[in-house]
Amino acid sequence: MIPSLGLVVKYGADTTVTEAQTQIMICKHLKGQVPVPEVFGWTEDGGQVFIYMSLIEGETLQERWGDMNENERRFVCEELKCMVKAWRSLEQDRHDHYVGSLGRQPLNEIFLLSHPNITGPFQGANAVQQFQDACGIKINGEAPIVFTHDDLVPPNILLSSGPNPRVAAIIDWGQAG
Repeated sequence: MIPSLGLVVKYGADTTVTEAQTQIMICKHLKGQVPVPEVFGWTEDGGQVFIYMSLIEGETLQERWGDMNENERRFVCEELKCMVKAWRSLEQDRHDHYVGSLGRQPLNEIFLLSHPNITGPFQGANAVQQFQDACGIKINGEAPIVFTHDDLVPPNILLSSGPNPRVAAIIDWGQAG
């Protein structure tokens, strides 16, 4: 973090270009419905990806939850409900199915990383069936393939400081797809 510049540099073995591209896509397609840090750019060096993005001031939902009253909690939950609904509205073209990360990249799901044969991407009219077969699970094949964050947990939800907290940003889009 470089607070004087309003900048965060995210890097590490699990940081990917796809994460930066996902945040850019969210900003473009959901136009403020889901607050995310603005991505200024990224670079790769020494096998690591560095994402340069805006610093969002606030505290995580995990840090604030215990001090919030019932009305504040309810309001934040309603905000989150609207945000999830917004990104789940990002359905794929009905004739171009795939299960994976943005840009037809493999899923970057931490629970699947030790099983590269099930990270996909799975493509074609039977993409959901391919994913089910690889994972050994059953999913309603009639449901549309929609976008999801896949790591929406309290540490990845930033709230504004002060009274009446609001969702300031959703962060850590590395597992989204």
